[in-house]
Amino acid sequence: MTEIRKDEFEAEEPRERRVLRVKSADIKTARNPWILETLAVGSCVAVSLYDPIEKIGGLCHSLLPEPNADDEPPSPKFTTEAVDIMMEELRKEGASPDRLQAKVIGGANLFESLGESDELSMGRRNVESARKALEKLGVRVAGEDVGGCLGRSMALYTDTGEVRVRSADGAEKVL
Repeated sequence: MTEIRKDEFEAEEPRERRVLRVKSADIKTARNPWILETLAVGSCVAVSLYDPIEKIGGLCHSLLPEPNADDEPPSPKFTTEAVDIMMEELRKEGASPDRLQAKVIGGANLFESLGESDELSMGRRNVESARKALEKLGVRVAGEDVGGCLGRSMALYTDTGEVRVRSADGAEKVL
C-alpha cells in the first residue's frame, strides 16, 4: 500500500489532477486533486469509498472473496479484508464513515464460455463479499457495474467522487 504524505497534496491553483494507480491486491487512499485508477478488473472486484465533505477517497482491487481461517495477516488480496483496511486508512485521514459512499465494479464471469456457472463463479462471490463487507460497516453502495463477461477499468475522481468505468469492449459509464 502506498502512502501519500499530506504535504504532497499541497498544490498551487489551478490544481492539476494526478493519477495514482492501484494494482491488483492493493489499496490506495488520496485527497483531491488525485485520481485513483485501477485497470484490468475481471473476476476481481474493485471498491471505491468517498467522503464528499473531506474530498478523500480510497480504492481497492482485490482478487478473492475472503481468506481461509489459517491465512496470514489481513491482506488487500481478499475483498473482506481490503474493505476493512481501506475504511481504517480513510478514517485515519479524517473521512467520516457516516458520509462514505461506495461504488463496486468487477465480478465478471470470464470463463462462462468454458461452462462455469454464474452462481459459482469467483466474480459473483467477490461481488457478494464486497456487498457484505460494506453492509457490515454500514456503508451505502451508491453505484455498481458488476457481472457480465467483460473486464473493466475504474477511475475515482477525488474532487467530485465521480467514478468512471470503461469495459473491455470500450463502453464507458459514469457511476
